[in-house]
Amino acid sequence: MNHDDVRNWNPPPVGSPERDKMPAEAFLGPNRTYPVMYENANGEYVESEKGLEAARTVSAMQHDRAVYEEATRRINKIREARGEELLTLDALDIDSDIVGAIVKNLCKNISDEAQAISDYTKSISKVKDKTTIDIFTEIRNDELGHLQKLTVGLTEVLGGSEPATAERMDGKKLKGDRRIIIDCWDQEGSLQSLLKYIRDNGKGGHSFSIIVDPHDTERKKEFGWDGDGTDQIYDIEVWQENEGESK
Repeated sequence: MNHDDVRNWNPPPVGSPERDKMPAEAFLGPNRTYPVMYENANGEYVESEKGLEAARTVSAMQHDRAVYEEATRRINKIREARGEELLTLDALDIDSDIVGAIVKNLCKNISDEAQAISDYTKSISKVKDKTTIDIFTEIRNDELGHLQKLTVGLTEVLGGSEPATAERMDGKKLKGDRRIIIDCWDQEGSLQSLLKYIRDNGKGGHSFSIIVDPHDTERKKEFGWDGDGTDQIYDIEVWQENEGESK
């Protein structure tokens, strides 16, 4: 099989026509999850080494042993043909992969947060306008809160506590990260329940379609949630205005 790779692994999003037309063998997981093939210039679907590496990483985070082992087996077949060192499949491999990735991300984010706090502290000491000082102070305090969470997360991981998940690493800043504020009337909590359900089920390795008004042909619209890629909700905070407290 041809393993020529694209420069960047960017599989079609969930629910898109491009993804739906991909053959079943292009995926390692059920329900068209863990794509590992792409269409080349000749219209042929070929295996992507980057896609296999992505599937191996995400399946390790999700402790999906079957996908993890299959992705590792295929990567090793490619490496063997090139005379390279093979990946191992011992019992602790998944745990070591996920813990290593978490520690690496936590350390980088702690360093970034500490630098940001230092920069804002220096700025506060230089400016004289009270409004600017208040703004910088508020931002610095927010960064301090993030730093505290990251430090706790790193302590838990190194101390052998349960793995820190992405939702508990909300201090990290990655390209594409967004903070979305929704001001709404949600007396029955329907929107809150919907968002939490997407958050809890739309993690790495789990992709699906979200359909709005499915029975109205004119209003029907389908949105793809790419759990194989970068779609993920880290945290949801709900503020009840009339009660004055968050949930």
